[in-house]
Amino acid sequence: MRRRNKQIAFNLKHNITPQTIQKPIPEKTVEIKDTKHIPPSDIPDVIMDLEKEMQQAAEDLEFEKAIFLRDKIKQLKYQLANN
Repeated sequence: MRRRNKQIAFNLKHNITPQTIQKPIPEKTVEIKDTKHIPPSDIPDVIMDLEKEMQQAAEDLEFEKAIFLRDKIKQLKYQLANN
């Protein structure tokens, strides 16, 4: 509470109005949750798209997203090999 009071006093003294942060919404989020329903004939195309998206995520320093995509790619490759 003490820290909050100091912050309010500082804001009043310097005419600062607190504002909500503005974060950009990602353009494309990965929606592949269940790969079992993807037809085997479509899997290579999906893998290629995910690899491109993974590379872009790594370039954009979005490593968690890149790791998620890598895991989905592995899952799809395993599914393709076992069909």
